[in-house]
Amino acid sequence: IEGVSAAYQNARNAGAEASVSTFEGINEGSPQWQKDLEKQVTDMFAPIVEDYMKLSDVETWEKSTPTYDQAAESLNQYRLGVVVKSLANFTIHAIIESGTLGQVEAARDFDSMVVGKLGIDRLAERATMLPFEAGIIRQAEYFYNAKHPTLIPTPSQLIDMVVKEVIPLDEFKQWMKFQGFDEIQSQRIWDSHFIAPDWGQILNAYYRGEITRAQVEELKILVDLDPKYNVIWDALIEVIPAVSELVNQRTKEVITQKEFEKNLQWHGFDKIWAGRIWDAHFQPPDLGDILTSWRRG
Repeated sequence: IEGVSAAYQNARNAGAEASVSTFEGINEGSPQWQKDLEKQVTDMFAPIVEDYMKLSDVETWEKSTPTYDQAAESLNQYRLGVVVKSLANFTIHAIIESGTLGQVEAARDFDSMVVGKLGIDRLAERATMLPFEAGIIRQAEYFYNAKHPTLIPTPSQLIDMVVKEVIPLDEFKQWMKFQGFDEIQSQRIWDSHFIAPDWGQILNAYYRGEITRAQVEELKILVDLDPKYNVIWDALIEVIPAVSELVNQRTKEVITQKEFEKNLQWHGFDKIWAGRIWDAHFQPPDLGDILTSWRRG
């Protein structure tokens, strides 16, 4: 802190000199005074900008994660450094505003254009409040929470209580009123909490004859399937036999070669692979068959 504060001591001294020379220029009526002052202001803020950039450099922490103690100490140094810079910045503001009667806005814009955009002001505020939040405010919050336990369970927690018969539905609605829900909305929340069957369970019920095809269409809406994709949902309703079963059906001439290729296409195989699967299914002769054929000429 002592090392970087020298730049701000120099800035304060330069600011005082700038204000004196400015008054002299105004009194003399020289038009050059404003340009000279703007250059002096720029020179004063150059080391401050450099130090701000050093404080904002996170490459050090990207290379090695600091320990808890190191992080707290670095954050405290950062906060103190920003305090020093803020005081120096404020001093320069005051000197320049008093010396130029508000005609130079460089010092005023420095906060919004540099400090604000780098997030230094927010980080300094957070660094200042963090010890109070962790050491005092959080403990005080626990104290008053215990002294005045007024929190209400969330809607999902209340629903779980009704499901497990800890509280009745009427009491659920009363607690929901404290959270701003009237009985109509509470009833709707309760009605919509039940678990609906998924698409696979709906299809299994249809396969077993428990629901009709028309009911399948109605249940699509309840499980939130987009009607724009009905061509896809409907294509999934029919179950395709396994490849081995299709080969068995083709072998026994239950289906034609064209049907065999079509069904394999539904599994993702084109006609070339369908032909290869069919050609490869034939059982070749074993060694005994070959020797028997050789003996028989």
